[in-house]
Amino acid sequence: MNITLHMLTDDPEIAVLAERYWAIDADGRFQERVRDLLPFRDLRQSSQVTQLLREHCRVFDENQRCPRCQAAIEINSRSAVRSSLAGAHRPCDPCAARLGEAMLQARAQEERDLAEQLQAYMQAQPVSAPSYSALADDSALLLLALDAVLAPRLCTAEFRTTECHGLAPAHVPQFLDRLRLAGVLREEPSKASEGTYYLKNGNLVGRPASKVYALAPAPSGEALPALIKAQHGRLFDDAPRLYDLWLDYSVADCMAYFEVQAALYAHELFEEERAEICSILRVGLEHYCVAQLWSVIWRVVRDAASLARHTYYNRAKAAATIPGKLRRYIERARREALEVRCWRRPEQQPAGTLGMVFEDLFGLSENSAGSLAWAAFSHRSETWACLPSEPETGALARRLMIRSLSADQALASIKQVGEALASGVPLEHALAQALERLPDPAALAG
Repeated sequence: MNITLHMLTDDPEIAVLAERYWAIDADGRFQERVRDLLPFRDLRQSSQVTQLLREHCRVFDENQRCPRCQAAIEINSRSAVRSSLAGAHRPCDPCAARLGEAMLQARAQEERDLAEQLQAYMQAQPVSAPSYSALADDSALLLLALDAVLAPRLCTAEFRTTECHGLAPAHVPQFLDRLRLAGVLREEPSKASEGTYYLKNGNLVGRPASKVYALAPAPSGEALPALIKAQHGRLFDDAPRLYDLWLDYSVADCMAYFEVQAALYAHELFEEERAEICSILRVGLEHYCVAQLWSVIWRVVRDAASLARHTYYNRAKAAATIPGKLRRYIERARREALEVRCWRRPEQQPAGTLGMVFEDLFGLSENSAGSLAWAAFSHRSETWACLPSEPETGALARRLMIRSLSADQALASIKQVGEALASGVPLEHALAQALERLPDPAALAG
């Protein structure tokens, strides 16, 4: 018999009952049925006998050994008995208790480390209030779009990432983090739900969708609504920053369509593959508009779905081909000047408030290619409008047009140049004289 009994009572009758209950023959079968042990005192049911023995006897199966200390495993039913030696799937009770205590200590230490790192993270946030009048153009544009989503709560209360889905078709946490890095938004970890922040490999990580933000206070107690409203009248002329933000937004617009198409055909991609697709689309947007890339995405995702039906492929392998297919198609379209059709914006994918701000201020939409976007941004600034290979006369003319439009004196400038040319002044000098009479755009913005 490979069963060891530890009696917890001095009652000899219960001891005999336990011996009979757990007695096993040479073939590994129990010698007596439980019902044959009845009646016992006032007990008339098998379950009553089993319960009585559990209370007065501990049973260990020598054929089951703890994987940690190799001690016999305690059992409490006949069905748990093993006829041959085998490793147990669980540790013995003492080992389990030690493991549980170790896990509790580890969890407590992890909670202390999380609290310390979270405290340090909160203290590292900027203390000084940002100068809203000196915000970079991309931050100011994003602020206007965020205000359109959350007004009037943006200036008075905290908000979660999930409340900002109307900002852009996708990648909303990325845009909010951009404002956080600029000092416009502040994270509020103490007001986030439990589990938003956790440790991964010893480093603090936050779930973007669960983060809570608040607008940074204005210096000298100025009214935030007035400061936000003032952004509407500023001169947006930092072309590189605006173009970079437009590319981020357009990639998000493309990826929102891609996710819908991928889900339609049950394609599952890794984050690395999604990041690669974002990079490919960002380069493609320099030559094609979002609406054209939607049609390319539709074609590539559909081709991958067809590939998945082949006997030598599966869905995982087919989905892995999407980044390469996308890159090759865009390169081929550029090299061979293929016609890339424009898709209309899907009804379930609105442009978002950021897209509407781009359209209202710069006339850009899903049908605007990267070259048109750069032109819309650079033509607002004398610094970025002039081309490196452009002659001096062309550069002066371009600067005159930009400054005249900024000062709302286009007609007067044209008349001045015309009068100067009529009086015999060379073109270059006529342009320079008209340019000198106009106020500097920076002075107008201030």
